[in-house]
Amino acid sequence: MRPISVIAICAAMLLALPVVGGPYDDGLAAYHAGKYSDAMDLWFPLANKGDARAQVWIAKMNRMGRGVTRNFDEALKWYRKAADQGNPEARHAIGEMYAAGLGVKQDYKEALRWYQAAAEQKFAPAQYSVGTSYFKGQGVSTDYVAAYAWMVVAVRNGYDKGKDFRDLVASTLDDAERRRADAMATKLLGKYSK
Repeated sequence: MRPISVIAICAAMLLALPVVGGPYDDGLAAYHAGKYSDAMDLWFPLANKGDARAQVWIAKMNRMGRGVTRNFDEALKWYRKAADQGNPEARHAIGEMYAAGLGVKQDYKEALRWYQAAAEQKFAPAQYSVGTSYFKGQGVSTDYVAAYAWMVVAVRNGYDKGKDFRDLVASTLDDAERRRADAMATKLLGKYSK
């Protein structure tokens, strides 16, 4: 057999082997296949060892009741573990739980504090939540200028769901407010853009 043929055969055999992703990726595959118990079994040891990504998924499953009985206290416990490691998705989720009063007393100021922490980590869904907090006056005085500026940042960072709301907020601003909002957005983008 010619040397090039041996190399080609070896390369083809290597490409045919399945890619092993490890327990975290296997957990994602199980979760997306609706095998929630399998996902929990794969993620729980990782979460206990401090894997923030696995902690977030364990929290989500408890929050939604996927593969386990819905348990907001357990969800908050796992979100807090991930948030303590700086995970922005966990910080945002804690804010959502405070805003909705899930497992905690509803507290918009506390929700905004968590949203802000995640927004400053350039997490676009949290930037959107900061904007909606300003728009609705939840946890802060109503401020359409700040609401618009944060919506601009969220959309620029890839949160496309915020486009319509950004445009709605823009329609409430007069020319002077729009200039202030654009200036604020530019400043925020300098700090919190991906």
